[in-house]
Amino acid sequence: MKNNLRFSRLRPFLFFLTFISACNTTSKKLDEPSDTTRVNLNGSITIDYELGRDHYLLQIISQKSAIQVESYLDKHLLKQALISQEKYLAFLNKANRFVDLPRSFSTKNRPCRGPFTVVVKSGDFNKTAKGCRSSDEGSLGRLIREGEFLLYSEN
Repeated sequence: MKNNLRFSRLRPFLFFLTFISACNTTSKKLDEPSDTTRVNLNGSITIDYELGRDHYLLQIISQKSAIQVESYLDKHLLKQALISQEKYLAFLNKANRFVDLPRSFSTKNRPCRGPFTVVVKSGDFNKTAKGCRSSDEGSLGRLIREGEFLLYSEN
């Protein structure tokens, strides 16, 4: 009887642990870069956006010799750093997924106060996404934050 009572008390906790572990698992296929990004490292990712009255530019330029991240505020260089190939490929994969997302350009008769442009160039293809920060549900902010993390983190 005591064992049955003890198990009934643990049942919600075990269910919660099972639920949490199932939610935290991710598919490695989403995190791995595609075959096209592994073959061609010459390219760039450009995130151009306005926040208030300031104009920001985050640029990641990949060449065979090095991968460089640059951050600009109103055409003035804020910081410049080199990153590893693995970090670049992971961010390139995230930027490609961002550009491939469908966009809603409905501003409900309001002007766009936070326009952005994301350009991914890799090899022979270019992908561009344009929109308003107010209608992208925070996905641009997450991409910018991850790009800035590349810039300010150590290799």
